[in-house]
Amino acid sequence: LLGLLGTWNLYHGSSLRARALADRLAELGDSDAVARVFGQSLRGHLSLANGDTTGAIAVFESLAPPLDSGLLPWTYGSITPLARLKLAELYLARGEFEQAYLAATVFDHPEPIHFIPFVRRSLEIRLQAARELDRSDLEERILKRITVLRGGVSN
Repeated sequence: LLGLLGTWNLYHGSSLRARALADRLAELGDSDAVARVFGQSLRGHLSLANGDTTGAIAVFESLAPPLDSGLLPWTYGSITPLARLKLAELYLARGEFEQAYLAATVFDHPEPIHFIPFVRRSLEIRLQAARELDRSDLEERILKRITVLRGGVSN
């Protein structure tokens, strides 16, 4: 909960409180792997809030399995969904469209229920990346999924 609380505080204007929670997670991380992951994730968000996109990417990448490995995290502590989404957004902003697309695909996995709130935004990222990559096949498939999410019918 400290990691979630820290991230919430950061994105709601209290970077000092977020930094204090990141420090506490670092202390706990010496003996708790989940606390370590959430502490690192929070450090990545703090880097991003301070304008250090390179540092944020490095942290967020360290939380994720290699993008081309086909491996998915199976526990909530193995990577936080918001960190993964931010990683995809950062790749997209840098023009690393294939990396952005791949980073956002983790949200397609049906198992982790905590991925559900991030599916729509991940599809938007993938749609933009597919367009930049001139991949009309991917674009068409993503648009169908977005239509279904909006309550429409797709054939």
